[in-house]
Amino acid sequence: MSCEFRVGERVQITLPVIGTVRYIGKTEFGSDDWVGVELDDPMGKHDGSVRNNRYFTCPPCHGLFVRPKSVITLQKRDSHTVPSGKAEEGQCTAEEGQSLPKRGA
Repeated sequence: MSCEFRVGERVQITLPVIGTVRYIGKTEFGSDDWVGVELDDPMGKHDGSVRNNRYFTCPPCHGLFVRPKSVITLQKRDSHTVPSGKAEEGQCTAEEGQSLPKRGA
């Protein structure tokens, strides 16, 4: 898989969700390649483990898998601040493979 980002790199996912790439590759839950991201805020679905398969480790509700096309490397973006939302403690906000809401929606 050829990507413009690497494991450990800071990225933005779709819209105002920022995190660090922790996994790139095949998964048991979907076809093709996926990118596992540890989000800065608890807006994800898991802790890096999906359906009893550990892909990476992060705090609960900070893990999210997305398609590579949904990842933007922060170093290549302009320097404006991107706001992020917060989930209530213990509550994950996104389903695996589900698109995050569009900004302003």
